Amino acid sequence: MNRLLGLLFVVILLVSVVSADKQIIIGAIIDKSGDTASFAPGIETTIDLAASDLNDFYKKLNKNITVVIKKEFTNGTSESAATAAEKLVSEGAQLIVGPTTSEELSGCLQVLTREKILSINKTSSVKLAMPE
Repeated sequence: MNRLLGLLFVVILLVSVVSADKQIIIGAIIDKSGDTASFAPGIETTIDLAASDLNDFYKKLNKNITVVIKKEFTNGTSESAATAAEKLVSEGAQLIVGPTTSEELSGCLQVLTREKILSINKTSSVKLAMPE
């Protein structure tokens, strides 16, 4: 799972890079006290590892590209996820990893859609991705 997420980061970020000098801001919505809080340490480790790998990769290519991770923590509710998404967007996030649950995603989906931010989440319902 961790390597898959890391590879997904690489593919998305390589496709999105258009200039030689760039900062890529990735946001993360992580449940620290709700039903999926037990996943938080693994999610944080995976995100940090992916960013480190990407920064090493860009350095080897002599590209002045830096991946920065911004993290926001939730209590597993849709309201806390919406607040986290708003904050990450205001901090310049171009991609958001998370949230973990469908309930959280339903809370921040309006923000993600309005701002045209891609969200990668492995456990939410596919029904949320379908147009109404």
